[in-house]
Amino acid sequence: MSRAAQTAGLVRAIPELCRAALSLSVATTAACGAFLSGSVRDATVAFGAVLFLAAGASALNQVQERDDDKRLSRTRGRPLPAGAVSVRQAGGLAGLLLLAGFAVLAAYARNGVPLGAALAALILYNGAYTPLKSVTAMALLPGAVAGALAPIIGAAVAGSIPASSVVLSGAILVWQAPHTWLIELQHREDYIALPRPTFCRLFSRDQLERLVFTWTIAFA
Repeated sequence: MSRAAQTAGLVRAIPELCRAALSLSVATTAACGAFLSGSVRDATVAFGAVLFLAAGASALNQVQERDDDKRLSRTRGRPLPAGAVSVRQAGGLAGLLLLAGFAVLAAYARNGVPLGAALAALILYNGAYTPLKSVTAMALLPGAVAGALAPIIGAAVAGSIPASSVVLSGAILVWQAPHTWLIELQHREDYIALPRPTFCRLFSRDQLERLVFTWTIAFA
């Protein structure tokens, strides 16, 4: 395959490698956290930085999980297991996006707190959650914390972390458990067949459905 064809393939794969919809959602929660604490300028900086960081972390996650993605019907069509891009291409994209996100925070944040929080989120997501998934289903916990840090990062960009941003972060944290369980329920057979611990192995379908229902009602 020519270099031009490889580049074109990578460009087409970027939205899925970066999980564009999810990354935009995470960036929006960061912008909300910044707006609750500061100004439109702070919200814009937080949105851009966290969009780069979330997209980069997602691409890196797909590099790390490419073998498991081949086994799941909902993920085997992703660019890496489908062979649309190489590991080197996806890893390079992830690195560039992460560098861009950290650069924006370093250039525009009022202090070093957003950088520290963003680094913590990256370590929790790609350094703890992703590898721990092969060891325990409770890897969900560091993953949930990583996802919930976005409003805190955004608020810290503005220079303070008000209670409203903490509440928003807490709501996102609590919701991530049923979100994960619903995905496993929808693709139950695939997750049971995975050679790693999953909630579908820990609980029967009825038990997991009751857990999701109870948790969601309590959350509401």
